Amino acid sequence: MRKRTYQSIVRSATAYMQENLSRSLTVPELARAVSYSADHLRRAFREVVGEGVVARLRHLRMERAKQLLHETDLSVTDVAFEVGFGSYPRFAEAFRVGTGMSAKAWRRMVRGATEPTAAASTAGGGRARREWFREGFSGEGFRDVWDVHGEWRLEDGRVFGRGVGRIALQLQRPLPENFRLAFDARFVRVPRQESHHLLIDLSDEQRRRVYREWVIGACGNFVGELRRGGLVYHRDPRAVLTNSEWSRVVLEFQDDTVCLSLNGEDVFAFRDPFPPSYAERSHLTLGAWRSAVRLRDLAIYDLGFDSTVRSVRLGDGSFNSGLFGKARDFYVRLLQGGVSPENMMELRHKIGMCYVREGHWAQARAWLEKVVPVPGNDFWAQQAKLGMLETDWRQGDLAAFEQHARGLSGHRLLREGGRVIVAWACSDLGARGFHRDALRLCELLEELGSPDELPDLSLQLQIAAKHEVLREWAAAERRLQRVVKAPRIPEHTLSLALHNLAELYTHWGRAALARKTIGRLRTQTADPIVLGQCDLLEAANLRARSRLRQAIAVYDRIGRKWAEAVHLCAYAALQKALVLCQLGQTEQARDVIRDVHQEDARIAGMPPDIERMRRYCEYVAWCVDGEYERAAALLTDAARDDRQVLAVRAEAAVKAGILTELAGKPKAARTIWGRTVRAYPPPRCGYYGTLAERLRAGVAPGLAEMPYEAFRRSEMFFLVALLYESRGDSRLSRTLFRLCVKEDRSLRWPARLGTERLEAN
Repeated sequence: MRKRTYQSIVRSATAYMQENLSRSLTVPELARAVSYSADHLRRAFREVVGEGVVARLRHLRMERAKQLLHETDLSVTDVAFEVGFGSYPRFAEAFRVGTGMSAKAWRRMVRGATEPTAAASTAGGGRARREWFREGFSGEGFRDVWDVHGEWRLEDGRVFGRGVGRIALQLQRPLPENFRLAFDARFVRVPRQESHHLLIDLSDEQRRRVYREWVIGACGNFVGELRRGGLVYHRDPRAVLTNSEWSRVVLEFQDDTVCLSLNGEDVFAFRDPFPPSYAERSHLTLGAWRSAVRLRDLAIYDLGFDSTVRSVRLGDGSFNSGLFGKARDFYVRLLQGGVSPENMMELRHKIGMCYVREGHWAQARAWLEKVVPVPGNDFWAQQAKLGMLETDWRQGDLAAFEQHARGLSGHRLLREGGRVIVAWACSDLGARGFHRDALRLCELLEELGSPDELPDLSLQLQIAAKHEVLREWAAAERRLQRVVKAPRIPEHTLSLALHNLAELYTHWGRAALARKTIGRLRTQTADPIVLGQCDLLEAANLRARSRLRQAIAVYDRIGRKWAEAVHLCAYAALQKALVLCQLGQTEQARDVIRDVHQEDARIAGMPPDIERMRRYCEYVAWCVDGEYERAAALLTDAARDDRQVLAVRAEAAVKAGILTELAGKPKAARTIWGRTVRAYPPPRCGYYGTLAERLRAGVAPGLAEMPYEAFRRSEMFFLVALLYESRGDSRLSRTLFRLCVKEDRSLRWPARLGTERLEAN
C-alpha cells in the first residue's frame, strides 16, 4: 500500500515539474502541489526513483534542454530560461557537468552540422547582430509586449507618455544576453509642469534590483546621470535632450562593457570589473519622471555571445552573490592554470577584492599591490588602486581614507571612481547614524570636485540636509541659499532648494521666513505637484504656530485640489491624521489611515515611504490612546523591516522596548533592549545600542548626546519621559518633557503632547 502511495506521489510531482519547468521550483512548492509534506515527498522519490527531488528536477530540466537544442532554433540563452535556469552561466555549468560538453557543442553533435560562430559570420570585422525585436507602436498587441505604468497612448507609429510622477514601459520578454537597444525620443513641453528626465534601466525579472539606471535630462536640466543603488556614478552635460526635437538613443551591452550614446556621440561608457549575471540585468524599463515624452522606431538587436564564455564569469557570479570565499578559490585555481599577463592582473585584482569583502586587510593589500599596468591596458591597475581605497574605508580609518581619496584626485578616471566610493561610504555612514562623519565625507566630495566640472547642486542639497540633521540651522541655511542663488539652475532644482529652505525655517522656528519662502516658491512655478507641496508646507507652518484646525483645512484642500496627484494626497491625508492625534481625535485619525490603505489597494501600491508613514501614523494613534502594547507591536515589525536603513531599525527597536515596559512588561522590555544592544553595537550603529543598554540598566539615558534630527530627539525625549514617569522618577520625566518641547520648534505630536503633560502637572 505504501509503495503504491509513493508511486502516485512521484507521478503527480513529476507531472507538476514537467508542466512548470520554465519556473523556479522548490521542494516545499512541489510538496504543496501533491498535498504531502516535504519530508514525505523526499522519501517517496528516494524509494521509487532512487534519487532526490532536486536531482530528479535537474534531470528533467536537462532532458528538456536537449530536446529544445535538437528540435528548435532557440538560442542557448533562451533554452536556459525555458528550462528554468535564471542565467546562462548556471545553465552552461550544469549542462557541461551533465554531458561533458557545452550546449552549443552538443547541438552541433546531434545535428551533425557545424554552425558558424558569431565572429565567423560577421562581414568586414564588425559584430554580428540580428534584429531580435522591433516595436512600431501600433496595433492591439502593444500591451501584450509591454507592462504599462501610467498614462501612455499610441499615436500612429509613436507612443506618448505623460505623468505627474513616474511613468514606465516594461518589456515583458527578457533581453538577449548581449544587445543593442535603439530608439528615438522627444520631450514635449507641458504647460504648468517642470520637465525632468527620461529613464532607462536594466534590472532583474522582479524589477526589484536595478543594475544601472541612465537618466537623460529634459531641456532645462543641463545634465544627465548614470546611477546605481541611488548613487550617481557619472554626470554628463551632453546627456540632455533638446526640447521638442527627436534624438536617437542607443544603449549597447556586451559582456562587461556598456555604452549609451545620444545622436551618435558616446555619453556614458564604462567597463564593469564584476559584471552581473544575466538574470540580474535581463529586463528593460523605459520611463520618465514628471515629464511628457514621445518614443518611436524602437529596435533591439541580439549581438550574440561567444559560446566559450570566459570562465572567470563563474567566479564573478559567486562574488556578486556574496560568496567571496568561493569566488576567491575559483580565481586562484584559474591563476594557477596559467593565463596571459592581462588576465593575470584581472585575477589578482579579483582575488584582492574577495579578501577586501571578507575583511582580511593584509591579504587584500598584498594581492592588490601585485596588480601593475600591462602594455596598452592599465584598467586593472586603476581598479586595484580603487580597491585599496575601499580597503581603507572598510578598515574604519577615516583619516587614511580621506588622504587616499585626495591622492587619487589627480587622475580623472581614478577621481571619478574615488568619488563613487566616497559617496557610497557617505551613504553608509548616514544609514548607520554616524551623521557627523557622513557630513565630513560630503565635504570631501565637494573638495574632490564634480567629475564634469559643473557645480554639483545636488551635493549642496545633501550637505544642507546633513547640517539640518545635526541641528546646525545656520550652516544648512547658507548651503541652501547658495543653491538658490546659483546661475543657470534647473527649475526643478530651484523648486527643491526653496522647498527645503521653507521646511528648514519651519523646523528652526522661523515661521515668518518660512511663509516668505513658500510665497516665493509659489510665484516661480506653475507645476501642480510643486504647488501641492507648497500647500503641505503651509499646513506644517500652521501646525508650528498651533493653528491645528487651519492646518487640517489645508490638508483637506490638498485632497480636493490636487486629486490627480494620488501620492501627494495620501501624504497630506496622513499628515492630517497626525494632527488629529495631536487633538486627541484618534478614531477620526484611524478612519483617515484606513482610507489611505484602501486607496493603496485600489491603485495597486503606494510608494514604500507612504506605506511606512501609514504604519507610523497607526503607531502614533495607539501611543496617544495609551495602547502601548499595540504600538510596540508595530514598532517591532518596523525594527525587522530590512528595507529600512540600519539606524531607523535600531530606533524602532529601542522605542518598542520602551512601549513594552509602559504596557506593564518590564522583563520583556529588558529582553528587547538586550537584543538591541547585541544587534546594534556602537561600531555598527550610532548611539541606539548605547541607549538601549542604559535603559536596560536603569541609569541616566544621556539623551542630550543623541546625534539625530530634532523631531527624532523630541519623540525619544517624550517616550523616555513617559518611561521614567511610570518608574516614579517625576523629576527626570518633567525635565525630559521640557526638552521634548524645546527640541521641536515645529510642534509635532510629541512636543504638543509634552506641552500638555507639563501644563497638567
